[in-house]
Amino acid sequence: MHKPRKTALMTGITGFVGSHLAELLLREGVSVHGLTRFRSSTENIDAIKDRLHLLEGDLADAHSDPDRLRPSPPDREREGTPLANTPIP
Repeated sequence: MHKPRKTALMTGITGFVGSHLAELLLREGVSVHGLTRFRSSTENIDAIKDRLHLLEGDLADAHSDPDRLRPSPPDREREGTPLANTPIP
């Protein structure tokens, strides 16, 4: 029987820690969705960008549309910072 592919949603994916975490999740076979801000450099994820599902938005901006994330809810939500590298319940 085929297991469904896991999905992770990440904020901070363009940062140093977030980009490395995204690489790790991809190696684990996880489908990685990342929220990026329009002003963020994507230099840290350029090598893996073609394997990511990127959405532009800002959690601090009331005009960002979080409903775009609803069609495919993640199995894991992670912030790409050293303090939150564990799944959020």
